[in-house]
Amino acid sequence: MLIADCLTDAERAELQTIPAEEAAAELAAVQATIEALGWKDCSGTDTLQCGCGHIGAASEFLARRIASGSGPRVTLCRECATRR
Repeated sequence: MLIADCLTDAERAELQTIPAEEAAAELAAVQATIEALGWKDCSGTDTLQCGCGHIGAASEFLARRIASGSGPRVTLCRECATRR
């Protein structure tokens, strides 16, 4: 007999929600880290500002999606990006 055979339907349903809850918690942690570092999601804007205070055209910045490609896009000026 397997442990899964001993679970009730409610217990099985509860176990299925764990991956979704973990993904939501991971995304919340990523967003909190972004805010703590001073990064902002600047998708679709022409003028950006880096956490270091540099303001310029979007071509002066590098952007990437974090959290395995499902998180927000964070931007850094090229100078800060080369330091990381």
